[in-house]
Amino acid sequence: METVVKKWGNSLGVRIPNTIVKEMPFEDGSLVEINSNHNEIIIKRKQRIKLPTLLKNINKKIFMQKLKLVLQ
Repeated sequence: METVVKKWGNSLGVRIPNTIVKEMPFEDGSLVEINSNHNEIIIKRKQRIKLPTLLKNINKKIFMQKLKLVLQ
């Protein structure tokens, strides 16, 4: 599929055609990671991790030990 690179402020932008948006889980405001690899641009959707998920995965004993060190 072909599209045009356009000036967007001080940057350049590319619109993602609707046919691709329908295939991918992109929506307005999606967080993405963009990288270049030789002559390719790779765009990957990033998942927003919610605070309860992060807290659930914390080892409480190690966290408390490190917190005590910081507060000393």
